[in-house]
Amino acid sequence: MLLVKYFGLVIEESNYTEPRSSFLSDGLFRFTQPKFLNDKMSEAKLFPYFNEFSPADLDWAKERFQKDGGDINDSLDLALLKKFYLERPLDDRYGDAFPHLVESQFGYSSMKEFDKEQVNKKVQEINNQIIEKISAACGVFSLCKSVTSTHMWNHYASEGQGVALIFDETHEFFMRNIVKDVTYEISKRASVTYYRGSWRINGMPVKDWNSINKPEHLNDLMYKLLFSKSPDWEQEEESRIVCSLVDCDEAKGKFFEFYDSSVDKLLKYHECYLKKIPFSAFNTLVLGYGIAPEHKKSIIDRIKANTELAHLKLKSAEYDIFGELELIDIEY
Repeated sequence: MLLVKYFGLVIEESNYTEPRSSFLSDGLFRFTQPKFLNDKMSEAKLFPYFNEFSPADLDWAKERFQKDGGDINDSLDLALLKKFYLERPLDDRYGDAFPHLVESQFGYSSMKEFDKEQVNKKVQEINNQIIEKISAACGVFSLCKSVTSTHMWNHYASEGQGVALIFDETHEFFMRNIVKDVTYEISKRASVTYYRGSWRINGMPVKDWNSINKPEHLNDLMYKLLFSKSPDWEQEEESRIVCSLVDCDEAKGKFFEFYDSSVDKLLKYHECYLKKIPFSAFNTLVLGYGIAPEHKKSIIDRIKANTELAHLKLKSAEYDIFGELELIDIEY
């Protein structure tokens, strides 16, 4: 599996715009907290289900069914499973029993309309808390499994004016810092379910927080939060490393604070965390098809100046006559 990191143009301290390449000198890479990643809609967020059940809810119901002596097979009636393990009686709430009072007292045309507005507010609140808590603890190093992705060159390497670094996936660094694929299946995302007055997080009833906090449940929730995204991002073929911010080598940028009421603690974190990856883990640097000649020279000079990069291969990404990207060796 290829491990590729794309870099676009940046404005350096001298006010000069060039491809990001400081890692060729210092080996530092940003491990970005979820709060600052570019996917603002699905990154580290619970996917909501309103008056319907998530795949995680059904899995929870199946587990309970098995504990009660039931047999999970192809003939299992999901409607009955939902009825006995997930659904609440239709008349167990004040607003359901007296729907006319919902409009007269609260101004909503139905209990469903009232519920939906409350759910919108609550889910936003929950997701904001999750983003803040994870961003105060974890950083993400995003990688791509392709070095010839037109989408990635366009969006992350300034339309081919930048570079891409291919890592050696067999290097010890990637044995210690495990790379995992991102899934884009909605059914595999962490979920929050609201159904007629009851809440579930990733299948677990919210009233059962003690069970949710057990390692086997919490680990699954965190994995789904950090390694799943919306199908809209599937073309990026992402894999990633997630590490604790305390394991990073440098912290810089703006300082953030967030009060976590669940533990009565003020969480503090920086805007940017950098972690060093050994130069020996670098395999090939690929120059984009639109890179400026002066930028190419500057990058080659930087490589030559670092004796620890004597092994680094250099290639250029170029379009062939069929419009396909191919890699061309560069001697330097």
